[in-house]
Amino acid sequence: MRLTFSILFALMIPILGVCAVSSYFSRKKIGKAVALLNISLIPPIIGNLNVIGSADLNIALNVAYSKLLRHAQEKGNKISTTNTLYMPI
Repeated sequence: MRLTFSILFALMIPILGVCAVSSYFSRKKIGKAVALLNISLIPPIIGNLNVIGSADLNIALNVAYSKLLRHAQEKGNKISTTNTLYMPI
C-alpha cells in the first residue's frame, strides 16, 4: 500500500508541472493563478513522499518529528506537553 501511494505521488509531481505550464500560458485571466496553485501543491507532495515512501517506520517518524520541530522553531514556539500532542522519539 505504501508503494502504491509513493508511485501515485511521484506521478502527480510531473503531472502538476505540466498542468502548471499549460495553465500559465492559457489566455484566460485565471490561468496564472491556477498555475501558481499547481506549483504550490508540489512541495507538500514531495514532503509526503519522505514520510510515506520510507520503508522503515522509525525513519518516517524522525522525518515527521524534525519537520514539526522546524515549523515550531520558525514560528517561535516551543514544543512541550502543554501545547501539542508530544511524544519523544
